[in-house]
Amino acid sequence: MATYLLPWPPSSPDMNPIEALWRLIKRRIANRHPCPRTMPDLYTAIHEKWHRLTSEKISNLTTSVPERVHDLILSSGSHTSW
Repeated sequence: MATYLLPWPPSSPDMNPIEALWRLIKRRIANRHPCPRTMPDLYTAIHEKWHRLTSEKISNLTTSVPERVHDLILSSGSHTSW
Protein backbone atom coordinates (compact mmCIF):
# COMPACT_ATOMS: atom_id res chain seq x y z
CA MET A 1 0.00 0.00 0.00
CA ALA A 2 1.48 3.34 -1.04
CA THR A 3 1.51 6.32 1.29
CA TYR A 4 0.91 9.75 -0.16
CA LEU A 5 1.83 12.92 1.66
CA LEU A 6 0.29 16.22 0.75
CA PRO A 7 2.55 19.27 0.76
CA TRP A 8 2.11 21.24 3.95
CA PRO A 9 4.08 24.47 4.03
CA PRO A 10 5.86 24.98 7.35
CA SER A 11 4.47 28.50 7.65
CA SER A 12 0.88 27.46 6.99
CA PRO A 13 -1.47 28.21 9.91
CA ASP A 14 -3.55 25.41 11.32
CA MET A 15 -7.09 25.78 10.00
CA ASN A 16 -8.65 23.45 12.56
CA PRO A 17 -11.19 25.37 14.72
CA ILE A 18 -10.23 23.34 17.80
CA GLU A 19 -6.82 25.04 17.74
CA ALA A 20 -8.53 28.42 18.06
CA LEU A 21 -10.55 27.10 21.00
CA TRP A 22 -7.38 25.86 22.73
CA ARG A 23 -5.71 29.25 22.17
CA LEU A 24 -8.72 30.94 23.74
CA ILE A 25 -8.64 28.59 26.74
CA LYS A 26 -4.86 29.08 27.16
CA ARG A 27 -5.30 32.85 27.09
CA ARG A 28 -8.08 32.70 29.67
CA ILE A 29 -6.01 30.47 31.95
CA ALA A 30 -2.96 32.73 31.58
CA ASN A 31 -5.10 35.65 32.76
CA ARG A 32 -6.42 33.69 35.73
CA HIS A 33 -5.37 34.79 39.20
CA PRO A 34 -3.87 32.90 40.80
CA CYS A 35 -2.30 31.07 37.88
CA PRO A 36 -2.47 27.24 38.17
CA ARG A 37 0.81 25.93 39.62
CA THR A 38 0.14 22.20 39.88
CA MET A 39 -1.18 19.63 37.41
CA PRO A 40 -4.44 19.18 39.36
CA ASP A 41 -4.93 22.97 39.40
CA LEU A 42 -4.25 23.15 35.67
CA TYR A 43 -6.69 20.31 34.99
CA THR A 44 -9.35 22.09 37.04
CA ALA A 45 -8.72 25.38 35.22
CA ILE A 46 -8.92 23.74 31.78
CA HIS A 47 -12.08 21.90 32.73
CA GLU A 48 -13.66 25.07 34.10
CA LYS A 49 -12.76 27.20 31.06
CA TRP A 50 -13.84 24.49 28.61
CA HIS A 51 -17.29 24.27 30.19
CA ARG A 52 -17.67 28.05 30.11
CA LEU A 53 -17.30 28.16 26.32
CA THR A 54 -20.57 29.26 24.79
CA SER A 55 -22.21 27.49 21.89
CA GLU A 56 -22.11 30.86 20.11
CA LYS A 57 -18.30 31.03 20.39
CA ILE A 58 -17.93 27.46 19.09
CA SER A 59 -20.39 28.16 16.27
CA ASN A 60 -18.51 31.31 15.25
CA LEU A 61 -15.26 29.36 14.98
CA THR A 62 -16.76 26.52 12.96
CA THR A 63 -18.73 28.75 10.60
CA SER A 64 -15.58 30.78 9.90
CA VAL A 65 -13.79 27.75 8.37
CA PRO A 66 -14.77 28.54 4.74
CA GLU A 67 -13.47 32.10 5.16
CA ARG A 68 -10.27 30.79 6.77
CA VAL A 69 -9.69 28.37 3.89
CA HIS A 70 -10.40 31.11 1.34
CA ASP A 71 -7.84 33.40 3.02
CA LEU A 72 -5.32 30.55 3.13
CA ILE A 73 -5.76 29.93 -0.61
CA LEU A 74 -5.38 33.65 -1.37
CA SER A 75 -2.16 33.73 0.67
CA SER A 76 -0.82 30.65 -1.19
CA GLY A 77 -0.55 28.72 2.07
CA SER A 78 1.29 31.45 3.92
CA HIS A 79 0.20 33.33 7.03
CA THR A 80 -3.31 34.70 7.29
CA SER A 81 -5.02 37.06 9.70
CA TRP A 82 -6.45 34.08 11.57
